[in-house]
Amino acid sequence: MHTWTKVAWAILIVVVVAAGVSILRGRNRTHVGGATPADVDDRDSRWRGFVATVPGIPSRPLPRSAPTAATSTSTPGAPVPAPPPNREDEAIMDRWRQAILEKRTETILDLDQDFALEAARFGPLLEVSAGTDPDDRVRAFSTRVLGKYKNVAAANVFDRLLSDKSEFVRQNAAWALGELAAQPAGRQAAERSAGQLRQLQESDSSSDVRKAAAATLQKL
Repeated sequence: MHTWTKVAWAILIVVVVAAGVSILRGRNRTHVGGATPADVDDRDSRWRGFVATVPGIPSRPLPRSAPTAATSTSTPGAPVPAPPPNREDEAIMDRWRQAILEKRTETILDLDQDFALEAARFGPLLEVSAGTDPDDRVRAFSTRVLGKYKNVAAANVFDRLLSDKSEFVRQNAAWALGELAAQPAGRQAAERSAGQLRQLQESDSSSDVRKAAAATLQKL
């Protein structure tokens, strides 16, 4: 009887130790190798801010205000030199496109930050995406990112996108022209699109486009 008692105690100790190790490993995975609740909340807020004015891209319905967009490191009004094509950039833009199509929030947000850090490199690639991608959402997202840079050299791109078949793209192109109005050179460039903006304000089939055009015209 005494021997069986010792065996039982030994088994109990092994079980308790194993359970403790499992709990510790779980905590390490949660707080070291994975996202904490604060991280998830921060990403939710950033995601809502990023898609707030891109209709058709659902945001996570959390009742909190969206943060302001990050300021680009590009110089307002500076021309964006076209980088030579390379496989790395093509792969990055492919990731951007697929992340939007699959609504992979983390990848979109990470790439958005990477683009802002190297606006001169990725600006021309985003212009191509905004103007030629067959998917409305991809064109809208790329237009939105370009607008945040407030680069006067992109005014002609936004002007062309005002005629895009997608209301999502037209809305973001109108908004982007309004972003240029914060600086004198940008306002002059955006004013060249005033006639088209008035047409959108008066007769576009989308109320969101009409509102965006009206808001931009008020800034000009």
